[in-house]
Amino acid sequence: MTGYCLAPASGSLTYSLRALKRGGGGNVSTSQEGRVMAREGLPSRLSRMALESGPGSTVEVGLRLYREGVLVAETSQTYPAEEE
Repeated sequence: MTGYCLAPASGSLTYSLRALKRGGGGNVSTSQEGRVMAREGLPSRLSRMALESGPGSTVEVGLRLYREGVLVAETSQTYPAEEE
């Protein structure tokens, strides 16, 4: 999986990208942090990571973005999408 951000303004951002796989043989987590120079209105590639998943497993991905140490955006998604 590859993480991207789309910033409303250019500037330096710090990111924290995490993934947690549950089921299908156990739980596995991984995370990456780094810095990216975002350009207004253009997708910026943050990081690439891989997790193996199988039948019955889910992967939760979370992303936090910081500007000058202040949290400016946060999102998460679970795959496959959990049923409501």
